[in-house]
Amino acid sequence: MKKSSRLPYHKAILPIEMRLLILCSVQDVSEEQKKIIGRLLQRPVDWDSFYQMAIKNRVYPIVYKNLKRFAIENMDRYILKELEDDYKKSHFDAFLQTNELIKVMELLKKQDIEIIAIKGPPLAFYLYHDISMRASRDLDILASPSDITRIDKFLLEAGYTKDCNAKQLSIKQETLLIKNFHHFSYRNDLGIQLELHWRLLGNNYDIPFEDLLPRKSEIVLFGKSLPVLSKEDNLIYLILHGSGHAWKRLRWICDIYEMVKNNALDWNIILQRAKELEMLHLLEQTMILLKILFRYKATINPILTKHDRRIANELAALSIPFITGLDDVPEIYGHSLYGNYKKYMLKWNTGADKKIHYFVSHLIPNAEDFQELKLQDSCFFLYYLLHFYKLLKRCTAICTGKITNFINTRKE
Repeated sequence: MKKSSRLPYHKAILPIEMRLLILCSVQDVSEEQKKIIGRLLQRPVDWDSFYQMAIKNRVYPIVYKNLKRFAIENMDRYILKELEDDYKKSHFDAFLQTNELIKVMELLKKQDIEIIAIKGPPLAFYLYHDISMRASRDLDILASPSDITRIDKFLLEAGYTKDCNAKQLSIKQETLLIKNFHHFSYRNDLGIQLELHWRLLGNNYDIPFEDLLPRKSEIVLFGKSLPVLSKEDNLIYLILHGSGHAWKRLRWICDIYEMVKNNALDWNIILQRAKELEMLHLLEQTMILLKILFRYKATINPILTKHDRRIANELAALSIPFITGLDDVPEIYGHSLYGNYKKYMLKWNTGADKKIHYFVSHLIPNAEDFQELKLQDSCFFLYYLLHFYKLLKRCTAICTGKITNFINTRKE
């Protein structure tokens, strides 16, 4: 990989707590990394802040494992006990989730419904050889859009409850959601959340299920074989998923680090698929972050235009506040990094066609609109008016806030 142009940030801006967290989030910590950890521990560490970062970034299982192994003397014992409790809960949840995933996928297989498991316990086992080393709040399964209605019926009959925002949808409402969005959420009586996806991502960078299915791999969990994404498709997906959320969780970039570090990947296939999806700049962004956070020396060199290389560097710089911050949902209006996230997404969607699609996607009614106002399908067009009104109201509030802040700043 060629040397990147000078970045508007440096590793030194990362808080000590975040730098320590990054190093403790690595499977098989190297001798060099251990030395860096030792040097960092010679400086004051805010262990409360460290703990909050570990929880927000969902890396606490592997962090706890490494801290126990390093036997850090000056660590806050209370924080270590908190991490231990979180780890034990995650360990228990991982077994419940794995059993449930196997159960659901086997039952769907008996009904001749093709499914691919994404993320969750299979990814944890693949990367860390331990399902409890990657904390997950839900299970994710991917299916063909044509099978969604059948799977939805099956899950409801199996005792799952559909997300309140997606209950009692009319035919027209469900058709619009399936066409423009990418998943429904369910929960069973054990509290296990399951997300049913009919596309990998609800945006401009997507891979049809029909293309993924013939390339799928198998992974064995608890003696059962489960279909998962191929290694190359998995890396492409993890990059799109993580970058699409501005890398707000360190765990996502950690997963990629473990994948590129420890697993044999066919980079020719990866580069070809990234080129087809017009996401080479996102692959480059990922390599830049791996270099900054983990000192990873990339062995690939995507051939990028100057424009795409500049965008990759800018996206890497813009993602740093999301990685280091404690705001877990910056993509939701009203949160501290909401404005930054919108700016990030405008750059993330490169090209006029993608930007137009991104803007248009904001005008499409969603499940919350359907629950907020009950209308017959004959009056469906009113949902567009409702959604536009809410969007206009939000934009007005943002502009008013910026004007007020500007005026107050001038007065000071």
